[in-house]
Amino acid sequence: MAAKIEGIVIEGNSLGRTLGVPTANIALEQECGLTNGVYAAHLTIDDVKYCAVANIGRKPTVERDAPRGAEIHIIGFEGNLYGRHLEVWLDEFLRSEQRFDSIESLQTQIKRDIETVKNKNLKD
Repeated sequence: MAAKIEGIVIEGNSLGRTLGVPTANIALEQECGLTNGVYAAHLTIDDVKYCAVANIGRKPTVERDAPRGAEIHIIGFEGNLYGRHLEVWLDEFLRSEQRFDSIESLQTQIKRDIETVKNKNLKD
């Protein structure tokens, strides 16, 4: 697959940080040709390669009528990326974006997605 998204990290609503899975948010062109959903991804920050989980879509569990964007949880990264330009490579489509009944259900699924990406990278 290996599609690439890129952009400047912008402020989001900080829900990911509250849930223990902080994300870097990037605005997307509305017609970027990608299917809304969750992807296994990777990127490089300051010459260090990181695995990531990227959500492309509109955040249906937490917002109504949100603009389409990308939220990237960078596994093992701690730091501030606001205002930085990121290039994120989408390696594999994992699942479609969905609306969850609760924030807790969303949090559980995000943690499953992170474990899926970690396990994939252990095999590679």
